[in-house]
Amino acid sequence: MNQTQQFQIGIDIGGTFTDFSLFDRDNKRLFVHKQLTTPENPLQSVRDGVVTLIAKADVQLSQVSRINHATTLIANAILERKGDTTGLLCTKGFISIFDIGKEQRYDLYDFRIEFPRPLVPLPLRREIKERINSRGKIELEISEAEVIANVQELVDKHKISSLAICFINSYRNSVHEEKVREIVSREFPQISITSSADVFSSVREYERWTTTIVNAYTQSIFKTYLSELDGWLQDNGFPGELFLIVSDGGMINTDIARQYPVRMLASGSAATVLMCNEISKTCDCPELLMFDMGGTTTKLGVIKNGIARKRYDIEVGRVYQNKKGSGLPVFTPVFDLVEIASGGCSIASIDQRGMLQVGPESMGAYPGPACFGFGGDQATTADANLLLGFYGKDNFLGGELDINLAMAEKVITKNLTAQLDTSAARTAWGIYESVNEKTLAAIRNYSAERGIDYRKCQMVITGGAAAAHAMAIARKLGLEKVIIPLASGVASAVGLLTAPISFESLQSYRVALTDLTKEDFKLQFKELENRILQIISQNKVSVNEPKVARRLDMRYTGQGFEIEINLPVDEDLDETYESLTQLFSQAYEKQFFTCFPEQEIEIISWKAEVTTVDSNSIGNYTFDEHKDGGNASVGNRKVFSFKEDIYVDWPVFNRYALQAGEKLTGPLLIEDHETTSVFFEGDVVEIDNNLNLIAKPA
Repeated sequence: MNQTQQFQIGIDIGGTFTDFSLFDRDNKRLFVHKQLTTPENPLQSVRDGVVTLIAKADVQLSQVSRINHATTLIANAILERKGDTTGLLCTKGFISIFDIGKEQRYDLYDFRIEFPRPLVPLPLRREIKERINSRGKIELEISEAEVIANVQELVDKHKISSLAICFINSYRNSVHEEKVREIVSREFPQISITSSADVFSSVREYERWTTTIVNAYTQSIFKTYLSELDGWLQDNGFPGELFLIVSDGGMINTDIARQYPVRMLASGSAATVLMCNEISKTCDCPELLMFDMGGTTTKLGVIKNGIARKRYDIEVGRVYQNKKGSGLPVFTPVFDLVEIASGGCSIASIDQRGMLQVGPESMGAYPGPACFGFGGDQATTADANLLLGFYGKDNFLGGELDINLAMAEKVITKNLTAQLDTSAARTAWGIYESVNEKTLAAIRNYSAERGIDYRKCQMVITGGAAAAHAMAIARKLGLEKVIIPLASGVASAVGLLTAPISFESLQSYRVALTDLTKEDFKLQFKELENRILQIISQNKVSVNEPKVARRLDMRYTGQGFEIEINLPVDEDLDETYESLTQLFSQAYEKQFFTCFPEQEIEIISWKAEVTTVDSNSIGNYTFDEHKDGGNASVGNRKVFSFKEDIYVDWPVFNRYALQAGEKLTGPLLIEDHETTSVFFEGDVVEIDNNLNLIAKPA
């Protein structure tokens, strides 16, 4: 490996664009690049982008010590059903778990409700006679002959290339899953194997098993991609290490990533959160409302004191993108974000009521919005913003993508204007406002469900499309400040540069506090942390002084769901054990405004996160594109005024020429290569010492 850590690269493959960053740590210089994703061959956009980026920085790939990578490959494989032919071995009597699910209807009033198709259909499932009880005691041993016969049938009849092993109580004792893994590995070495206790050892079997199947279903496609990427990097002289970011913001190497592809389901979102964490620290903002809008989706979240909330559930492959519960539940550590199907490439259409709606369908990178000129024939958010004058046709992606204003107007007129009986410009304004209102509703729901007062937050903007909508949304929310960071359009790629090397896991073990001894309490965490350290040691980094964050899922005995308790990091486990009742009562009362002192409390799951290399703050840096001195004004552009129903002149500024301390008043547009920031009449924007745009809505 290269002796210096001077040059590091971040790569994030999104649904529409692939973002790149390169950081020169010695000279504190940041270089970025953005280009269209190639959905049919994601590696192509990665190769082309890396070549462009290192040429821009005048660096050889042989000088780069580390590449941090995020990708939507896993989520796309589920959405498009392009994974492996996967078989399932489960405990006898539980073959229909995937069809029964949680026995809940996500829409009570829709009699035509649909659920996602299982990744493993019934003919590819086989039952195994085995039983371990809920206390972990073996009651019925595994038959090796039965295992071999069932797998042989799946191979011969269905040509499976991947296998999921899901036994009912393996979270308590995984010995049977381990034995089956050993048998199948020996007899069928060509098959990829995933066991549920290894992926995520949770008590709830439906979520644990769907998580296991998602991991098994995507294992081969991810291994193939990483092998091709590894090969290209080595062929081009890359001497360093390739790391992948997982959904909770930690970094793992390719060996671990191949084993746990399910951990990468929300890796791009995690990278964006890390960038927002960085902004929270550098701008001294204790509470941030994150607004990230890309080409396909919008993600929203809250960051408090530089830390984003986490959860252990995520949905993938939704039948309806905007309906929670219509997808496959996956248990894996993720940042607590809400995602809505609204982005720059979202399709605008007329619904059954004759009303304008935007999304959930998207044109993606190809054929993309009509204005891209790749054959798109549907009106999108990007077409509307171009027609309104918010986007400049000569400066999109720094002028690298020649977008067509006439084509945008044509599809809006043809598909929407006649039915709405209005002008193309007013239709475009309707699309713009529909996106804003959809985002507003999502922010309000997210905040209400978590007991957060969004009015006390400052909004931080990331993603290529967000800056065009940010001020309109902030004004309606009543926010006082909006932060648009430098390189906000490629924030995920920049955030990748700050990711720590860490791994997080969970172990379900139900026990009442009255039955829990101090020794057992400490032993449960010790075993969980040792298991994580064993995994993370594959990263080939020092684990001499790891940082450990511990959490517990606790509830009153008899309740159906639990709440997460963060254990103090500045005290030993002996002290923590003595204060468990108090910690739970305080957390419960904070969330529900009441508690029940006489009710018995129990622990359901134990969680630990081990960090061996802490976050790498990029701190103050020089942005490669920024120019000292010179005139930032680049003229005017015609922008549609809805109130006056005419186009009026707005001044346009080059963001790279703006200097710290400058103050501007809207209306105006500020452009960079990755995004355009829109400021309306009365909005005030200042440039801080880190060259962030700090805006106050009128």
